[in-house]
Amino acid sequence: MRRLLAAAATAVALSIPASVAVIGTSPSAFAASTTTCAKASGSVAAGVTVSKCVVPKADKKTYKTLHGASITAGGTLTWNGGQTMTVGPATVTSGGTGCKATQLQVTATATVTAISAGADPAVAKVGDTFSLNVCYTAATGAFTINKGTVVTI
Repeated sequence: MRRLLAAAATAVALSIPASVAVIGTSPSAFAASTTTCAKASGSVAAGVTVSKCVVPKADKKTYKTLHGASITAGGTLTWNGGQTMTVGPATVTSGGTGCKATQLQVTATATVTAISAGADPAVAKVGDTFSLNVCYTAATGAFTINKGTVVTI
């Protein structure tokens, strides 16, 4: 059973993205971003999509959805407006409450290491932490956000 849980946590980690960030020069550029997103779903095969993010009004069209593939070893994530970011490998933990009995609760946390030029520092910055709590179904490889939680950047 432990091997199954470890395999499931690893499989989910393969498709959960990490974080978003921007390098800035003003003092406020070093403050942590406070972006939250209410929806996350995907699968091990197709990657993850994060949406319903709370961003500044001027950025709503550019930062509407975020999509990425594996982050276990780090990788690139892309917002619908074309901004990209690179994240380091995720730390993945499993166990907890909030998921159905047939699902495994998994949390992935990672750090933003780079972002494309021109990205808004109000959305995220290099060094920000991305955290995602999902319910994973091993039979299908699919996952959705754990009810009552949000994705944080």
